[in-house]
Amino acid sequence: MAPGNLKKVLVLNAGSSSLKFKLFARSEDLNLSLESRGVAERIGDLKSALSFCDASGKQKNISSQLGDHQEALRTIFKELKLSASDLFAVGHRVTHGSDKIYKASRITPEVKKIIADTIPLAPLHNPVNLLGIESAEALLGSEVPQVAVFDTAFHHSIPPEAYLYAVPLKDTAERLSVRKYGYHGSSYAFLLNRAAEYFHKPKEQLNLIICHLGAGASMACIKLGKCVDTTMGMTPLEGLCMSTRSGDIDPGAVLFLVNKLGIRKTDQLLNKQSGLYGLVKVNGNLDGVVFSAGIGEHSSPVRERICEGLEGFGIELSPKRNLSTKEGEISPNRSRVKVLVIPTDEEQQIAMETVSVVTGLGDG
Repeated sequence: MAPGNLKKVLVLNAGSSSLKFKLFARSEDLNLSLESRGVAERIGDLKSALSFCDASGKQKNISSQLGDHQEALRTIFKELKLSASDLFAVGHRVTHGSDKIYKASRITPEVKKIIADTIPLAPLHNPVNLLGIESAEALLGSEVPQVAVFDTAFHHSIPPEAYLYAVPLKDTAERLSVRKYGYHGSSYAFLLNRAAEYFHKPKEQLNLIICHLGAGASMACIKLGKCVDTTMGMTPLEGLCMSTRSGDIDPGAVLFLVNKLGIRKTDQLLNKQSGLYGLVKVNGNLDGVVFSAGIGEHSSPVRERICEGLEGFGIELSPKRNLSTKEGEISPNRSRVKVLVIPTDEEQQIAMETVSVVTGLGDG
Protein backbone atom coordinates (compact mmCIF):
# COMPACT_ATOMS: atom_id res chain seq x y z
CA MET A 1 0.00 0.00 0.00
CA ALA A 2 1.35 3.40 -0.97
CA PRO A 3 1.54 6.29 1.55
CA GLY A 4 -1.73 8.25 1.60
CA ASN A 5 -0.44 11.26 -0.28
CA LEU A 6 1.21 9.06 -2.92
CA LYS A 7 -1.72 6.84 -3.83
CA LYS A 8 -2.38 6.25 -7.50
CA VAL A 9 -4.98 7.62 -9.90
CA LEU A 10 -6.82 5.20 -12.19
CA VAL A 11 -8.52 6.54 -15.33
CA LEU A 12 -11.23 4.45 -17.00
CA ASN A 13 -12.76 4.84 -20.45
CA ALA A 14 -15.57 2.34 -20.95
CA GLY A 15 -16.79 1.30 -24.41
CA SER A 16 -19.65 -1.00 -25.33
CA SER A 17 -17.38 -4.08 -25.30
CA SER A 18 -14.11 -2.61 -24.08
CA LEU A 19 -12.54 -0.97 -21.05
CA LYS A 20 -9.45 1.19 -21.56
CA PHE A 21 -7.41 2.25 -18.56
CA LYS A 22 -4.34 4.20 -17.52
CA LEU A 23 -2.79 4.08 -14.08
CA PHE A 24 -0.83 7.11 -12.89
CA ALA A 25 1.57 7.34 -9.98
CA ARG A 26 1.70 10.55 -7.95
CA SER A 27 5.11 11.85 -6.94
CA GLU A 28 5.89 13.80 -3.78
CA ASP A 29 5.43 17.06 -5.70
CA LEU A 30 2.03 15.65 -6.81
CA ASN A 31 3.00 15.39 -10.48
CA LEU A 32 1.55 12.42 -12.37
CA SER A 33 3.56 9.81 -14.23
CA LEU A 34 2.21 6.93 -16.28
CA GLU A 35 2.68 3.58 -14.57
CA SER A 36 0.57 1.28 -16.74
CA ARG A 37 -1.97 1.38 -19.55
CA GLY A 38 -4.07 -1.14 -21.39
CA VAL A 39 -7.43 -2.30 -22.63
CA ALA A 40 -9.85 -5.16 -22.07
CA GLU A 41 -11.51 -6.03 -25.37
CA ARG A 42 -14.44 -8.13 -26.59
CA ILE A 43 -16.05 -8.05 -23.13
CA GLY A 44 -18.98 -10.48 -23.03
CA ASP A 45 -17.41 -12.66 -25.73
CA LEU A 46 -15.90 -16.11 -25.29
CA LYS A 47 -12.63 -14.75 -26.69
CA SER A 48 -12.13 -11.71 -24.47
CA ALA A 49 -8.61 -10.34 -24.17
CA LEU A 50 -6.68 -8.07 -21.85
CA SER A 51 -3.50 -6.35 -22.97
CA PHE A 52 -1.46 -3.88 -20.98
CA CYS A 53 2.04 -2.50 -20.68
CA ASP A 54 4.11 -0.61 -18.14
CA ALA A 55 5.76 2.79 -18.59
CA SER A 56 8.77 1.17 -20.29
CA GLY A 57 6.51 -0.36 -22.95
CA LYS A 58 6.82 -3.96 -21.75
CA GLN A 59 3.65 -5.67 -22.98
CA LYS A 60 1.54 -8.47 -21.53
CA ASN A 61 -1.41 -10.14 -23.27
CA ILE A 62 -3.98 -12.33 -21.55
CA SER A 63 -6.82 -14.35 -23.05
CA SER A 64 -9.65 -14.65 -20.57
CA GLN A 65 -13.42 -14.81 -20.72
CA LEU A 66 -14.65 -11.49 -19.35
CA GLY A 67 -18.39 -11.70 -18.85
CA ASP A 68 -19.00 -8.02 -18.13
CA HIS A 69 -17.23 -4.73 -17.37
CA GLN A 70 -17.08 -5.48 -13.64
CA GLU A 71 -15.30 -8.77 -14.29
CA ALA A 72 -12.93 -7.00 -16.70
CA LEU A 73 -12.11 -4.41 -14.05
CA ARG A 74 -11.60 -7.10 -11.42
CA THR A 75 -9.17 -8.87 -13.79
CA ILE A 76 -7.29 -5.60 -14.40
CA PHE A 77 -6.89 -5.13 -10.64
CA LYS A 78 -5.67 -8.70 -10.24
CA GLU A 79 -3.09 -8.48 -13.04
CA LEU A 80 -1.79 -5.10 -11.84
CA LYS A 81 -1.75 -6.35 -8.23
CA LEU A 82 -3.88 -3.35 -7.39
CA SER A 83 -6.29 -2.87 -4.50
CA ALA A 84 -8.64 -0.11 -3.39
CA SER A 85 -6.14 0.91 -0.71
CA ASP A 86 -3.61 1.77 -3.46
CA LEU A 87 -5.92 4.30 -5.09
CA PHE A 88 -6.29 8.00 -4.42
CA ALA A 89 -9.20 8.29 -6.87
CA VAL A 90 -10.74 6.95 -10.06
CA GLY A 91 -11.46 9.27 -13.00
CA HIS A 92 -14.05 8.32 -15.61
CA ARG A 93 -14.30 9.68 -19.10
CA VAL A 94 -17.94 10.59 -19.75
CA THR A 95 -18.96 11.79 -23.18
CA HIS A 96 -21.92 14.06 -22.48
CA GLY A 97 -22.94 16.21 -19.52
CA SER A 98 -25.59 18.19 -21.45
CA ASP A 99 -25.73 21.85 -20.40
CA LYS A 100 -26.15 20.89 -16.74
CA ILE A 101 -22.59 19.78 -15.93
CA TYR A 102 -19.72 21.85 -17.24
CA LYS A 103 -16.81 20.78 -15.04
CA ALA A 104 -15.26 17.62 -13.60
CA SER A 105 -17.50 16.44 -10.77
CA ARG A 106 -17.46 13.99 -7.90
CA ILE A 107 -19.78 11.14 -8.80
CA THR A 108 -22.98 11.27 -6.75
CA PRO A 109 -26.46 9.86 -7.34
CA GLU A 110 -27.40 13.28 -8.76
CA VAL A 111 -24.49 13.26 -11.22
CA LYS A 112 -25.32 9.70 -12.31
CA LYS A 113 -28.93 10.75 -12.90
CA ILE A 114 -27.80 13.60 -15.18
CA ILE A 115 -25.57 11.19 -17.12
CA ALA A 116 -28.53 8.81 -17.49
CA ASP A 117 -30.93 11.62 -18.43
CA THR A 118 -28.47 12.69 -21.16
CA ILE A 119 -28.45 9.26 -22.84
CA PRO A 120 -30.80 10.48 -25.65
CA LEU A 121 -28.09 12.99 -26.65
CA ALA A 122 -25.29 10.38 -26.53
CA PRO A 123 -26.98 6.98 -26.92
CA LEU A 124 -23.80 5.13 -27.92
CA HIS A 125 -21.55 6.51 -25.21
CA ASN A 126 -23.27 7.64 -22.02
CA PRO A 127 -24.83 4.22 -21.25
CA VAL A 128 -21.44 2.47 -21.31
CA ASN A 129 -19.76 5.37 -19.48
CA LEU A 130 -22.36 4.87 -16.75
CA LEU A 131 -21.70 1.12 -16.85
CA GLY A 132 -18.00 1.78 -16.23
CA ILE A 133 -18.85 3.99 -13.25
CA GLU A 134 -21.19 1.41 -11.74
CA SER A 135 -18.65 -1.38 -12.28
CA ALA A 136 -16.01 0.60 -10.38
CA GLU A 137 -18.48 1.44 -7.62
CA ALA A 138 -19.44 -2.22 -7.25
CA LEU A 139 -15.80 -3.25 -6.98
CA LEU A 140 -14.49 -0.39 -4.82
CA GLY A 141 -17.53 0.70 -2.84
CA SER A 142 -17.37 4.15 -1.27
CA GLU A 143 -13.76 3.73 -0.16
CA VAL A 144 -12.27 5.39 -3.27
CA PRO A 145 -13.48 8.81 -4.56
CA GLN A 146 -14.73 8.70 -8.15
CA VAL A 147 -14.86 11.62 -10.55
CA ALA A 148 -16.59 12.12 -13.90
CA VAL A 149 -14.75 14.21 -16.49
CA PHE A 150 -16.97 15.25 -19.39
CA ASP A 151 -15.96 15.63 -23.05
CA THR A 152 -18.48 18.44 -23.46
CA ALA A 153 -17.37 20.47 -20.41
CA PHE A 154 -14.48 22.31 -22.10
CA HIS A 155 -16.90 23.86 -24.60
CA HIS A 156 -19.22 25.35 -21.98
CA SER A 157 -17.69 28.78 -22.70
CA ILE A 158 -18.97 28.83 -26.31
CA PRO A 159 -21.37 31.81 -26.61
CA PRO A 160 -25.02 31.39 -27.69
CA GLU A 161 -24.39 32.88 -31.13
CA ALA A 162 -22.01 30.00 -31.79
CA TYR A 163 -23.82 27.11 -30.08
CA LEU A 164 -27.37 27.86 -31.23
CA TYR A 165 -28.68 26.51 -34.53
CA ALA A 166 -31.18 28.42 -36.64
CA VAL A 167 -34.12 26.43 -35.31
CA PRO A 168 -37.08 27.51 -33.13
CA LEU A 169 -35.60 28.57 -29.79
CA LYS A 170 -38.27 27.41 -27.34
CA ASP A 171 -39.69 24.33 -29.04
CA THR A 172 -36.48 22.90 -30.45
CA ALA A 173 -33.29 24.39 -28.98
CA GLU A 174 -34.51 24.55 -25.38
CA ARG A 175 -37.19 21.87 -25.09
CA LEU A 176 -35.36 19.23 -27.17
CA SER A 177 -31.79 20.38 -26.31
CA VAL A 178 -30.90 20.75 -30.00
CA ARG A 179 -27.73 22.85 -29.96
CA LYS A 180 -23.96 22.56 -30.38
CA TYR A 181 -22.13 20.88 -27.50
CA GLY A 182 -18.66 20.01 -28.82
CA TYR A 183 -16.47 17.01 -27.98
CA HIS A 184 -12.80 16.01 -27.42
CA GLY A 185 -12.86 18.39 -24.44
CA SER A 186 -10.26 16.57 -22.32
CA SER A 187 -7.85 16.59 -25.26
CA TYR A 188 -8.33 20.33 -25.80
CA ALA A 189 -7.86 21.09 -22.10
CA PHE A 190 -4.60 19.10 -22.05
CA LEU A 191 -3.31 20.72 -25.25
CA LEU A 192 -4.17 24.23 -24.08
CA ASN A 193 -2.13 23.71 -20.91
CA ARG A 194 0.81 22.27 -22.86
CA ALA A 195 0.66 25.08 -25.43
CA ALA A 196 0.84 27.63 -22.61
CA GLU A 197 4.16 26.05 -21.61
CA TYR A 198 5.49 26.44 -25.16
CA PHE A 199 4.44 30.09 -25.36
CA HIS A 200 5.64 30.87 -21.82
CA LYS A 201 2.46 32.72 -21.01
CA PRO A 202 -0.74 32.03 -19.04
CA LYS A 203 -3.37 30.10 -20.98
CA GLU A 204 -5.78 32.97 -20.26
CA GLN A 205 -3.70 35.09 -22.65
CA LEU A 206 -3.59 32.58 -25.52
CA ASN A 207 -5.48 32.67 -28.83
CA LEU A 208 -5.20 29.32 -30.62
CA ILE A 209 -6.68 27.05 -33.22
CA ILE A 210 -6.28 23.46 -32.03
CA CYS A 211 -6.64 20.58 -34.48
CA HIS A 212 -7.49 17.20 -32.94
CA LEU A 213 -7.04 14.99 -35.98
CA GLY A 214 -7.54 11.32 -35.26
CA ALA A 215 -10.13 8.82 -36.42
CA GLY A 216 -12.53 11.35 -34.95
CA ALA A 217 -11.47 14.82 -36.03
CA SER A 218 -12.39 18.24 -34.73
CA MET A 219 -11.03 21.74 -34.30
CA ALA A 220 -11.52 24.33 -31.60
CA CYS A 221 -11.03 28.08 -31.61
CA ILE A 222 -9.55 29.37 -28.34
CA LYS A 223 -9.78 33.06 -27.43
CA LEU A 224 -7.97 34.17 -24.28
CA GLY A 225 -7.91 30.62 -22.96
CA LYS A 226 -11.60 29.90 -23.53
CA CYS A 227 -13.28 27.91 -26.28
CA VAL A 228 -15.43 30.19 -28.43
CA ASP A 229 -16.29 27.71 -31.18
CA THR A 230 -15.67 24.15 -32.26
CA THR A 231 -16.43 22.08 -35.34
CA MET A 232 -18.35 19.22 -33.71
CA GLY A 233 -21.94 20.02 -32.87
CA MET A 234 -24.89 18.37 -31.19
CA THR A 235 -23.22 15.05 -32.06
CA PRO A 236 -19.67 14.12 -33.10
CA LEU A 237 -20.95 13.75 -36.68
CA GLU A 238 -20.87 17.49 -37.40
CA GLY A 239 -17.81 19.37 -38.59
CA LEU A 240 -14.76 17.96 -40.34
CA CYS A 241 -14.89 14.86 -42.47
CA MET A 242 -13.29 12.09 -40.43
CA SER A 243 -12.06 8.57 -40.94
CA THR A 244 -15.61 7.16 -41.03
CA ARG A 245 -17.89 10.14 -40.38
CA SER A 246 -19.19 12.45 -43.09
CA GLY A 247 -18.84 15.70 -41.19
CA ASP A 248 -20.93 18.62 -42.43
CA ILE A 249 -23.59 17.72 -44.96
CA ASP A 250 -26.69 19.45 -46.31
CA PRO A 251 -29.62 18.55 -43.99
CA GLY A 252 -31.70 18.12 -47.12
CA ALA A 253 -29.29 15.40 -48.26
CA VAL A 254 -29.80 13.63 -44.93
CA LEU A 255 -33.59 13.76 -45.36
CA PHE A 256 -33.18 12.41 -48.90
CA LEU A 257 -31.04 9.52 -47.65
CA VAL A 258 -33.49 8.70 -44.86
CA ASN A 259 -36.27 8.65 -47.47
CA LYS A 260 -34.31 6.29 -49.70
CA LEU A 261 -32.40 4.14 -47.20
CA GLY A 262 -34.23 4.47 -43.91
CA ILE A 263 -32.88 5.82 -40.62
CA ARG A 264 -30.66 2.87 -39.66
CA LYS A 265 -28.84 2.64 -43.01
CA THR A 266 -28.44 6.42 -43.19
CA ASP A 267 -26.96 6.43 -39.69
CA GLN A 268 -24.54 3.66 -40.71
CA LEU A 269 -23.64 5.47 -43.93
CA LEU A 270 -22.88 8.84 -42.34
CA ASN A 271 -21.12 7.53 -39.22
CA LYS A 272 -19.28 4.48 -40.53
CA GLN A 273 -18.78 4.83 -44.29
CA SER A 274 -17.36 8.31 -44.88
CA GLY A 275 -13.89 9.76 -45.31
CA LEU A 276 -11.38 12.26 -43.90
CA TYR A 277 -10.64 15.66 -45.29
CA GLY A 278 -8.80 18.33 -43.27
CA LEU A 279 -9.51 22.04 -43.35
CA VAL A 280 -8.65 25.08 -41.27
CA LYS A 281 -10.10 28.57 -41.04
CA VAL A 282 -8.15 31.32 -39.32
CA ASN A 283 -9.61 34.49 -37.91
CA GLY A 284 -8.35 37.22 -35.58
CA ASN A 285 -5.09 37.78 -33.71
CA LEU A 286 -3.71 34.26 -33.56
CA ASP A 287 -0.82 33.01 -31.40
CA GLY A 288 -0.59 29.50 -32.78
CA VAL A 289 -2.00 26.45 -34.51
CA VAL A 290 -1.70 23.15 -32.64
CA PHE A 291 -1.85 19.72 -34.32
CA SER A 292 -2.57 16.64 -32.24
CA ALA A 293 -4.05 13.11 -32.15
CA GLY A 294 -3.13 10.22 -34.45
CA ILE A 295 -3.12 12.06 -37.77
CA GLY A 296 -2.22 15.50 -36.43
CA GLU A 297 0.82 14.11 -34.62
CA HIS A 298 2.09 11.67 -37.24
CA SER A 299 1.10 12.83 -40.73
CA SER A 300 3.39 15.57 -42.04
CA PRO A 301 1.63 15.57 -45.47
CA VAL A 302 -1.74 16.31 -43.85
CA ARG A 303 -0.24 19.15 -41.80
CA GLU A 304 1.38 20.52 -44.96
CA ARG A 305 -1.90 20.43 -46.91
CA ILE A 306 -3.83 22.11 -44.11
CA CYS A 307 -1.33 24.99 -43.82
CA GLU A 308 -0.86 25.41 -47.58
CA GLY A 309 -1.83 28.88 -48.76
CA LEU A 310 -2.15 30.35 -45.26
CA GLU A 311 1.02 32.44 -45.43
CA GLY A 312 -1.13 35.56 -45.68
CA PHE A 313 -2.39 34.80 -42.18
CA GLY A 314 1.16 34.48 -40.87
CA ILE A 315 1.10 30.67 -40.88
CA GLU A 316 4.10 28.90 -42.43
CA LEU A 317 5.65 25.44 -42.14
CA SER A 318 9.31 24.52 -42.11
CA PRO A 319 9.53 21.45 -44.41
CA LYS A 320 12.46 20.06 -42.41
CA ARG A 321 10.82 20.56 -39.03
CA ASN A 322 7.49 19.26 -40.30
CA LEU A 323 9.12 16.00 -41.39
CA SER A 324 11.31 15.44 -38.34
CA THR A 325 9.53 16.91 -35.30
CA LYS A 326 7.65 14.56 -32.99
CA GLU A 327 6.76 17.30 -30.52
CA GLY A 328 7.40 21.02 -30.73
CA GLU A 329 7.42 23.84 -33.27
CA ILE A 330 7.21 23.00 -36.98
CA SER A 331 7.06 26.58 -38.29
CA PRO A 332 10.18 28.52 -39.34
CA ASN A 333 11.52 31.14 -36.96
CA ARG A 334 10.15 33.92 -39.17
CA SER A 335 6.54 32.68 -38.98
CA ARG A 336 4.31 35.19 -37.17
CA VAL A 337 2.03 32.39 -35.98
CA LYS A 338 3.69 29.41 -34.32
CA VAL A 339 2.65 25.98 -35.59
CA LEU A 340 3.10 23.22 -33.01
CA VAL A 341 2.82 19.45 -32.80
CA ILE A 342 1.77 18.40 -29.28
CA PRO A 343 0.89 14.78 -28.48
CA THR A 344 -2.37 14.72 -26.53
CA ASP A 345 -3.07 12.71 -23.39
CA GLU A 346 -6.75 12.80 -22.47
CA GLU A 347 -6.30 10.27 -19.68
CA GLN A 348 -3.63 12.39 -17.97
CA GLN A 349 -5.93 15.40 -18.20
CA ILE A 350 -8.74 13.34 -16.66
CA ALA A 351 -6.34 12.21 -13.92
CA MET A 352 -5.29 15.81 -13.18
CA GLU A 353 -8.89 16.99 -13.02
CA THR A 354 -9.76 14.02 -10.82
CA VAL A 355 -7.01 14.95 -8.37
CA SER A 356 -8.15 18.60 -8.39
CA VAL A 357 -11.74 17.63 -7.60
CA VAL A 358 -10.83 15.20 -4.83
CA THR A 359 -8.30 17.56 -3.19
CA GLY A 360 -10.72 20.47 -3.42
CA LEU A 361 -8.45 22.47 -5.72
CA GLY A 362 -11.00 22.29 -8.57
CA ASP A 363 -14.51 23.58 -8.81
CA GLY A 364 -16.17 20.10 -8.77
